[in-house]
Amino acid sequence: MLMHRLLISAAIVAAPVAVAAEQRAHLHGHAALNVAVEGDRLLIEFISPGADIVGFEHAAESEADKAKIAEGVETLGRPLRLFALPEGAACEVAAVAVEIEGLEDDHDKHDHDKHDRDKHDHDEHAEDEAHNEFHAQYAFTCSAMDRLSRIDVRLFEVFPTLSEIEAAILTAKGSGAAELTKDEHVIDLRGKI
Repeated sequence: MLMHRLLISAAIVAAPVAVAAEQRAHLHGHAALNVAVEGDRLLIEFISPGADIVGFEHAAESEADKAKIAEGVETLGRPLRLFALPEGAACEVAAVAVEIEGLEDDHDKHDHDKHDRDKHDHDEHAEDEAHNEFHAQYAFTCSAMDRLSRIDVRLFEVFPTLSEIEAAILTAKGSGAAELTKDEHVIDLRGKI
């Protein structure tokens, strides 16, 4: 809950940058990363199209699709595999939350309400074109925050179809942005904390 509140406050301050980054995340191969530093906390939010995490964006109906989603959630639940932080900063994972929008089979919800079921059947084609996404949030506690000089973003290694990540960065010294690629995947925080 605390992580959620901090991310919301960070997002409000960095809204112009973060909104642009999130809009880019709707394109396949493009994702968004919101990074906030507040006190001894490092907060990271990752938003990506489902296609770049599990290979599809439709609702999961088959067992194979559900297995891919479970694997994607498990992978996103391991932040130390996705982000390399300087050892000297002494950062530890405090919280992880992974949410999926539109990839899970939601037929059970529709079975309880005929109106919704009829609307679902009518809009089935439109649903296929929806922007289904993974949202992952991470909170780290860093006992030597002044030594957090960089974040090596390893998402490109883990999810090879990603080609670009728009990052919004918010610290006590201001906000900024970075465009990350397979070749340029380090967020430089020197002088920003």
